[in-house]
Amino acid sequence: MAVETLFNLYAKNLHLHCPDVEDGFACFICRTGFLRNELDKLSLAHIIPKAIGGKTKTLLCKKCNHTIGYWYDSEAVKEVHTRRFPLGTEKEMKAKLQIQDTQIPTKACHNQNGFNINIQQNSPERLKHFKEIWTDQQVAGSTIKLEFEPINGKWRDFAYICSSMLAMFRTFGYEYVFHRCARSIREYLERGLNGKTTEQAPSIISRISFNSANLMKTDPDLLDNKRDYQIWLVTLRGMHCLGVYMPQLDHACVLLPGLDQNSAQSYLNLFTLNRDETEQMMAKRLSFKVNFASYEQGLCSMIWGNYISCDESM
Repeated sequence: MAVETLFNLYAKNLHLHCPDVEDGFACFICRTGFLRNELDKLSLAHIIPKAIGGKTKTLLCKKCNHTIGYWYDSEAVKEVHTRRFPLGTEKEMKAKLQIQDTQIPTKACHNQNGFNINIQQNSPERLKHFKEIWTDQQVAGSTIKLEFEPINGKWRDFAYICSSMLAMFRTFGYEYVFHRCARSIREYLERGLNGKTTEQAPSIISRISFNSANLMKTDPDLLDNKRDYQIWLVTLRGMHCLGVYMPQLDHACVLLPGLDQNSAQSYLNLFTLNRDETEQMMAKRLSFKVNFASYEQGLCSMIWGNYISCDESM
C-alpha cells in the first residue's frame, strides 16, 4: 500500500477526530503534523518487523519509523531469532563460541543442513590456537557453548508495545491512539523516541501458551497465525483491557487500556498488583474461554473482536 493511499485514509480519519484539520496527517507518536505536499517526510511502517515476516503496514513519519527500527525493533528481532535458533532458522546470527576458557566471535546458522559456524577471527595465531582446542574437545567429546548477543529487555518491550499501538492505529485510527485512555502509552513511546528508553514498560506483555485443541473447538480463526496481529477484549482480574496478539513476535500479547470511561484507571491499577503474578495468570488463562469471535479488520471499524476472560470465575 502506497504512502499516498494511507495518507488519504488517515487524513479523512483525522478530520473526523479533529474537524479543524483538513487533508493532513499526524504522526501519532511524535504528534507532528504533515500536509499533502510533505509526503516525502512520511514512510510505510511495518507493524511487525519485516525481518521476522511482518507484512501489514501503516504510516509514520520517517524520523520515528527509523528510530523505532534502528534502536528498538532490532532487539525484538534478535530475541525472536535467538528463540527460533534451536528449532532451525536460515538467519545467520552473531555469537561467541566458547571452549574451555577461550571465546571466539562467530556467525552461526541452524538450518535443514545442520549447524553452520563461521569463525570471525583475523588473528592467525589466535585462530590456530582455537583450532587446536577445537580438535582436542572433539576427541574428548566435551560440551561446546554458543553464546548469543545479549538482549536489552526494556528496548525489546518498547518494540512490542510500539507494534501493538501501530496495530491499533491501523485498525481504529486516531480514535484510539489519541484517546485519553492511551495517553500513558503514547507518552511512553514519545519519550523513547527522544532517547533510548530505560523505563519499565507501562504495559503487561505475556507470551501465550495455547491449548490448541480446546481453542479450535471454540473459535477456529483464533489461531490463524497468518495474520500479523489480532485484537481481543480481555477481562483480567475484573478489569477490561485490550489485548494485541502478535504470533510472529513469539506469540506475544500486549495489554492496552480499553475505551470505557474507567479503563485508564483500571489499567493503571493492574500495576499496583504483583506484576509477575499477573503476567503468569494472563499466560495461563488467556486461552481459558472465548465467548464470541466477530473481528473485522479495517480502519475505523470500531468493532472489538474476541472476548477472552482471564478470570478464575469465568
